[in-house]
Amino acid sequence: MIKNILAAAALVIAGASAVAGPVGSYYASISGQRITVVQGNAVTNSWAVQNGCEWSINVYNDVRTNPAGTNCGAGAKYSLNGTYAGVNYAEEVSGYQDTDDSTTDGTFNYTVSFTTGAVIRTDRDFQGATTLFNAGNGSLGITYDETDNSLWIIGFSSNVLRHYGMNGTQLGSFTLNSAATGGLALDHLDQSLWMVDTNGTMQQFSKTGQHLQTGLNIGYTLGAEFDFATANTGRLPEPGSLALLGLALAGAGLARRKAHRA
Repeated sequence: MIKNILAAAALVIAGASAVAGPVGSYYASISGQRITVVQGNAVTNSWAVQNGCEWSINVYNDVRTNPAGTNCGAGAKYSLNGTYAGVNYAEEVSGYQDTDDSTTDGTFNYTVSFTTGAVIRTDRDFQGATTLFNAGNGSLGITYDETDNSLWIIGFSSNVLRHYGMNGTQLGSFTLNSAATGGLALDHLDQSLWMVDTNGTMQQFSKTGQHLQTGLNIGYTLGAEFDFATANTGRLPEPGSLALLGLALAGAGLARRKAHRA
């Protein structure tokens, strides 16, 4: 019930442009050199990566990164507030290089090879790689959808977002109003999709392809994710964000009443 209320509130806000930005915390790897966290209309945190070239990122109670390809350093593990945990992750095994984004279902990580189009499943430490299916070369952004155990994928500089089952069956697709470099991520708190366009600006879409709002310009982004711990938990946003949601709903209701009396 709480999640439904939050989702409705988020859509009201998006439509009214009362508050820009995501409901949950959006963790983005900026140029593979810095992790930036966006919630609402503000950057709430930012830190330099430990090893460099940490493009691929997923988030589940912590932040884990992986290098994009051969001779590209190593990934690392951080707390949600950016503290380095002293753990590094080796680059992908041979044949799985050039992966610039990842996602997780809490048990496995998923990524896609830009060079080959292979959609790959690994354990949470980016090991034990298995190819699930092929989404076509040029594929880059990927995010996991817990509502139907599926994956959303978009190509680099593409404006076509595709929806796949885990066996590779394409469940649907839609054309965006702008091309994306990457940064594809599902906000589990309101079930909307975020990505970063070729100008470095965040864009929000519904799962049916409706453009909901334009967010902050955060720069060149390939990998991004929301914390999967917020999926199916009903966990509320920070109190400040919840207060903004309430104010937006109250304002929308007042506007409707005034319009009705007029």
